[in-house]
Amino acid sequence: MSAPPAAAARYAGTRVPRVEDPRLLTGHGTFVDDVVRPGMLHAHFVRSPLPRARVLDIEASEALALRGVRAVFTARDLNPDVPDAPRPPLAEDEDEVRFVGDPVALIVADDRYIAEDAAEPVLVDYEALPPVVDYATAHESEELVHPGFPGNLVGEFGGRPAEELAEVFERAAHVARETIHQQTYAAVPMETRGLIAEWSRAEGEMTIWASTQTPHETRLFGSRLLGVDEHRIRVVMRDPGGGFGQKAVPQREDMCVLLAARKVPAALKWIEYRQENLMSAGQGRHEHGDARIAFDEDGNPLTTTFMDYLLPASTEVPTIEYGHVESPGPGEGGYKGVGEGGAIGAPPAVVNAVADALAPLGVKITRLPVSPAFTGSTGTRRACSPATGGPSPPRSRCAAAGSPSPPRVPPPPCRGTPEPSCRAR
Repeated sequence: MSAPPAAAARYAGTRVPRVEDPRLLTGHGTFVDDVVRPGMLHAHFVRSPLPRARVLDIEASEALALRGVRAVFTARDLNPDVPDAPRPPLAEDEDEVRFVGDPVALIVADDRYIAEDAAEPVLVDYEALPPVVDYATAHESEELVHPGFPGNLVGEFGGRPAEELAEVFERAAHVARETIHQQTYAAVPMETRGLIAEWSRAEGEMTIWASTQTPHETRLFGSRLLGVDEHRIRVVMRDPGGGFGQKAVPQREDMCVLLAARKVPAALKWIEYRQENLMSAGQGRHEHGDARIAFDEDGNPLTTTFMDYLLPASTEVPTIEYGHVESPGPGEGGYKGVGEGGAIGAPPAVVNAVADALAPLGVKITRLPVSPAFTGSTGTRRACSPATGGPSPPRSRCAAAGSPSPPRVPPPPCRGTPEPSCRAR
């Protein structure tokens, strides 16, 4: 293998001093809630207490009568300004709320506390509807989270048709199956979501102070939403206070604040409460996958190889069918990567299922996981070798039970000349 680049040798495995810590640890960080603009107004959302209901009417006259309340925006005020979106910013009259915490109105007031107090007298007439509780059974429910999506299936993609593999599994002597579940994850950043939007009517420009992981996407999003040129949107990102993927994509509350900022005379600030964050911010994962591998009577994989799950090449990725089923919730968002969590957890679970299936055959899987040092030192992608010198055994005898297991770190080189059929098994 060639020597690593100088930059990699300099930083890999080396303690690198963090340059931002002294400023943050001494209280000199700047977060969105630290920003104050002249005459700034504050926003607070009225949210649904029901997981599913039809909005019949919203009465806000009592809230508007409170001193310091500047406006109460509902779907009639904001939604018509949206050019196109799968979900409108606010739940509309005769439309449905789809989870506990779904925003139905936006209150603007002189300070945050007045805005929060004004939420209580806003009267929303709901017609409760039966919710779809479990995504795993949502495809069987007659109730729809979103109209027009039978079985609550809103997206899917498939690989090789399952019927093409049916014969393989039918004639297989052994089939290993495993179901891998990923629970719901909440990012819970130290600083919740928040932004300040200030619209300059004379210049037709907007400045946004945002707690975001993607300031450039926030600018593009604002440009598309408001129908103005991108160069007329300026995004200021200070210290984001954590994100973990939750702040990578603007969400519906951000839409509301940007739209409402053009209708008020000063900058508009929204800072999310922790309870709102847990209810309404995007959550990660909440999924499961079913995996299976077919073997013949000698323990040889008929549908894949172990290496497919360890170091796959583009031509070796197993057949995958994916479906996204909706149930009440704010929607799935990133959490430390989108998809990696389920993908990384699946291989060891599948390999464990394979090991259980092969145990009655006297076959044992060794040298797992395959380390980068092992694959890099040998120059080939091998995951098993004969336990004694000489030519490699047939692949069904690789790492047979009773053979001594080599140490994992560092693994010894393969002895003899491994057969191509024995690699990665």
